[in-house]
Amino acid sequence: MGSVSAGDRAGDGLAVVCARADRIRADLGNSALVDGVLGAARAGQGVEEALAALHEAILATGDALGVHGQATLRDVPGVSVAGIARVPTDAVHVCPTGSCSRYRWADEPGPVPVCEVSGRPLRRERLP
Repeated sequence: MGSVSAGDRAGDGLAVVCARADRIRADLGNSALVDGVLGAARAGQGVEEALAALHEAILATGDALGVHGQATLRDVPGVSVAGIARVPTDAVHVCPTGSCSRYRWADEPGPVPVCEVSGRPLRRERLP
């Protein structure tokens, strides 16, 4: 099994923060740490330190996963979050800037999510 690079880990963590920013803010009771991660990403700076601080704050609330543990639980192609088999479409919505690993299957109902970093809707791409 290959190792996960720091860039992959940061991209996965940023994906979690982007997708769940409002929920994380509510759980923490403030937005400073979330805003710190998103602000660093908007400025094109490394997000690792800000993610580490946010991860620790989430753990301190009693959440056993934090940012990095949540990143490992994201959808796996062919399996829904509930574990029910699904056949994904041939298209996916991805981060419009390529800053993170956030995605959503194109066939999921509802509006296309908006990137918390750029403010643009996720970009539709066809899978190879």
